[in-house]
Amino acid sequence: MNYICFNLLNVNLCQSFNDWISIVTIYSLLFTTISGFQSVKKTSEANELSILPLIVIKFVGKPMENRSLMAKNIGNGSAYDLQIQKIVYIITDIQYVWELFITLKGVNVLEVGEKKNLTCIALQNSKVSDIKDFLIYHLDPIQEHERTPMSLLLTFKNLKGDMYYSKLRTGKGGLTFLISPRRLNFIGFIIIFGSNFIDNFLIFYHKFVWKFKKPYIK
Repeated sequence: MNYICFNLLNVNLCQSFNDWISIVTIYSLLFTTISGFQSVKKTSEANELSILPLIVIKFVGKPMENRSLMAKNIGNGSAYDLQIQKIVYIITDIQYVWELFITLKGVNVLEVGEKKNLTCIALQNSKVSDIKDFLIYHLDPIQEHERTPMSLLLTFKNLKGDMYYSKLRTGKGGLTFLISPRRLNFIGFIIIFGSNFIDNFLIFYHKFVWKFKKPYIK
């Protein structure tokens, strides 16, 4: 009887020991997997940053004379297919919709450290107008006049073809980043789509209302 009890005790101890070994093994594998995942993630982020473009918009030239816009890539990698969302001004008193379209002049590529002038085209109620200088003046942070801050949404691609977006705000106090460059994901898509939708909806709404109202100022 004592011999049987001793054997049963050994079996129980061995089973408990095996259970502990299994638990330790599982935790070790889990820790190794998490560490490996974090290592891969950090390596991927480092590789991404090594070729990440950073596009800034600058004002060049003399105010009220030859002031213009310029894009410069101060990031670590080249950028191409730069797109800048149009800027919309709705002047209800005179029933004007002003739109400023900004595009990169020449080949749509910005190498590291490269800067290029931006081409601006202004529309007044959907017709090409010569008011672009006034609209640029309105955007210019060097001017000390009171105005509503305007946002510039940018999208561009890196060398691998990954799409990025960023958001700048211009107004009194200078140009600032509201959203630093980040990979275009679902949230970014919603931000860009929502901004375009709101602009187009407001244009449509005001033009429809103006059909039944006279302007306050002629």
